[in-house]
Amino acid sequence: MTTYLEEINMEQMEIEDDKIEINDSVEYEFIHELEMAIDNGDTRIIDNVIKKYKNTIDISYINWGEKIKLEILEDMIDDMKI
Repeated sequence: MTTYLEEINMEQMEIEDDKIEINDSVEYEFIHELEMAIDNGDTRIIDNVIKKYKNTIDISYINWGEKIKLEILEDMIDDMKI
């Protein structure tokens, strides 16, 4: 059984949850897809993301994506055993 204060707190949490807004800008989508590529360590995904958004977002995002791609490639080269 919940107390009155617990019920009020739960109601407040529900209200706060309703206030949460999802950021669905093009930049947010780019960053989200870039994060998935980083998680997978797959530079092909980054290439596709850059191609997809190249003409719709600021060039700084594209440059950032290219830098991340290079970092992943450098890590892959460092991990190679010779």
